[in-house]
Amino acid sequence: MEKVEEKEKVEEKVEKKEKVVETAKNKVALSHILRPIYFIIFAILLEMVNFLWLKFTVTGNSEALQVLPKYFFLDIGVYLLIAGTMFMVSRKWANALLYIFLGFQLAINMINATLFKVFGDIFSFDMMLLGHEAAQAFKFEFIDFFSILVNLAILGCIITLQVLLDRKLKVEFEMKKFNKQSLLLVVFFSCYLAGFGSFGIQTANFYDTDTSVRISESDQYLWDNLHFKLEAYKKFGTYGFYFKSISNLIYKNDHFDDNKKNDLLFDLADGEQEKDVSAKLYGDNLIVIMLESFEWFAIDPFNTPTLWDLRTNLGVSMENYYSKNKTNVSEDICLLGHMPKDVSMSRLAKDGSLATPYTLPNLFKGLGYQTNFFHSYKKTFYDRDIINKAMGFDNVFGIEDADVENKSLHFNDWNLDSDVAAALIDEIIPETGKFFSFFTTVTTHGSYNRTNSRFEEYYQTYDSNLSAYKDWLATETSYIYPEDKTLEKCYRQYKCAAMDTDRMVRILLDNLEEKGLSDNTTLVMYADHNCYYEDIYFNIKGTSKADYYDIYNYNVPLMIYSPKLTPRKNTEFCNTYDLYPTICSLFGLPFN
Repeated sequence: MEKVEEKEKVEEKVEKKEKVVETAKNKVALSHILRPIYFIIFAILLEMVNFLWLKFTVTGNSEALQVLPKYFFLDIGVYLLIAGTMFMVSRKWANALLYIFLGFQLAINMINATLFKVFGDIFSFDMMLLGHEAAQAFKFEFIDFFSILVNLAILGCIITLQVLLDRKLKVEFEMKKFNKQSLLLVVFFSCYLAGFGSFGIQTANFYDTDTSVRISESDQYLWDNLHFKLEAYKKFGTYGFYFKSISNLIYKNDHFDDNKKNDLLFDLADGEQEKDVSAKLYGDNLIVIMLESFEWFAIDPFNTPTLWDLRTNLGVSMENYYSKNKTNVSEDICLLGHMPKDVSMSRLAKDGSLATPYTLPNLFKGLGYQTNFFHSYKKTFYDRDIINKAMGFDNVFGIEDADVENKSLHFNDWNLDSDVAAALIDEIIPETGKFFSFFTTVTTHGSYNRTNSRFEEYYQTYDSNLSAYKDWLATETSYIYPEDKTLEKCYRQYKCAAMDTDRMVRILLDNLEEKGLSDNTTLVMYADHNCYYEDIYFNIKGTSKADYYDIYNYNVPLMIYSPKLTPRKNTEFCNTYDLYPTICSLFGLPFN
């Protein structure tokens, strides 16, 4: 009898326990309901902080700050997908998702604040392809510490509130009609349906909200390519932009339907140009010099007399030339006439995709020219010796091939371009045969917050000219001489680097004269981008870095010198993509 009673008690306890477990299964904690909402609120807050930090303004109204992306439903779509997943998983996994995605936003905020501070740019996943080189270029002083403090403070709030959410809001609701799993599935699928719907509808219908006009030809292109990163970020937001950025790395979007293929083949056939022996510079030699981080204010009559003479008296000066590309991109656009969508140029070089007959070196080689490329550091930042050879250059020379004193292969410890040019002068300007030489400078590359023992002579010249130069700058130009002492030192360093560029050009001109080649050799000199290190460009120009629509920020030098061209100042708008067809036309090349 006692055994029966004992058995009944055990069964009763088991039954009660099962009821408790069953009841628990049908309960939903208030904190679990609030956590996805909490995530969405903080995700929106972080988006607003980032937009305010980058000082985005409403298009057409530079006085009004823009705090959320134009196509905010791209972000909302991703928020809902994450929130739906958080409803389905356990508390620990929900917390993990919350910290992962909000942590991603915090990291992006801090990285973008630093990149924008230094370069006027933001992070994209294709930058990871330059990870090692970017690390070499990075300096501790670039970091925007205030942004880090603000974002860490927000992280502290997120963690604190999340802990309080789990500890204080332990209220649970028992489900009466539907069990817990059914409810969570309904919420999950609702969030996913709304999320994918929001994302899909938004990407399929890019509209001008002011006029309700379909503007797929502009915003759709921007979405597909993200070529203008700040504008793309401003329109698509953090999750929209970075979803597309990483998907562009994974999926190249190279599909062409038959109509597009036929149009492309027609354009290619229609674009064929015959060799033009009547072209003004047909058969002449060509030296192209890409000027690293060069500005018009780098040129003045006191410190850079050769470049000043070329700009004002001897050459064709393109006063409205604009460029804002990475160094390698500016090189590639000039040499190829375009920039491949696949930015992995090493891969394209290895599979033969760059070896087309229409590259600039191949066009010149087809007419019997020697073609040589020069850069002080042919293995730094990217493999020029592999990539540029694949484009058609007979040789690629660097500091490794030059006989110079105190040779340095270290990033930021630049040898002088003038020394490299002098050491390789017979390769740049061969005495026999026609030639095309391309020289990318490096001395003017930042950072400028340092001194260079190789600049000692330039420092003395600059200091002796300073008084006259400052008077000239104030009376003859719109440029602003820096009052801040630190910026003044950086500007001095930059100007002295430009003096070395001037000396390098003088060495080339003198050697052409010595070899009797000055009458049939052309110099094309163009800048890759502005002088962004230490914020020199907008301080001297009196502009704002935040106003990235102001194209004056990207107005940089382009000059063409040939005794056969009438010297003049050209005020037509032009940019990097005009270099290739201009050279081809002037030299009568059979280009496409």
